[in-house]
Amino acid sequence: MSPYHDRDGIALREMASGLALSRMSVAVTKAGASPFPFEKAAAWPQPVVLVKPSRTDRHFVHAKWYEFQTEARRLLLTGSINATRKALMTTDNVEPGVVRALARKTVPLEWEPAERPAFAPDERFPSGLKGNEIVYAGFDRQDSSLLSGRIISLQPTAGIWKGCLIQADGDAVSFAQSYWRNDMAWPQRITWF
Repeated sequence: MSPYHDRDGIALREMASGLALSRMSVAVTKAGASPFPFEKAAAWPQPVVLVKPSRTDRHFVHAKWYEFQTEARRLLLTGSINATRKALMTTDNVEPGVVRALARKTVPLEWEPAERPAFAPDERFPSGLKGNEIVYAGFDRQDSSLLSGRIISLQPTAGIWKGCLIQADGDAVSFAQSYWRNDMAWPQRITWF
């Protein structure tokens, strides 16, 4: 289960071939459309079964789920590893994942058959930072009103910055005119709700 696939599905086809899978289930993660090429996969040597999670809540699926049934046990790999050539077949993209060895009959998630959706390829985003910045920040353990961190960028970042922190419950605080210098980490005192 992954919301991101190659247009030709090559990563999953190679994985199925390399692991000598007898069949493979691929999850439909969005009603009506999928970035996985189910029509092309119908010609693969291993049958591809369309499934969806047996859940009533229908949130956007971002986490990735790889489940392998062996003779001895069930292996579950979850994390950020997309079902793409770059993520599964190269070392160009590093993503975290957790592998769990479960008892053979453990069923961590129920699946049900799914209808074949229309093919809707993923929009491709250029790799690298380009003109973007990454902000890495955290609150101080002793003083929860002190936010400190760093900016990672390929361009100068000195100047006036504005920001907004939003909690899960919707409470927010904005801060403005913070001067961040290129050569040092920045501190910013925040009055949190």
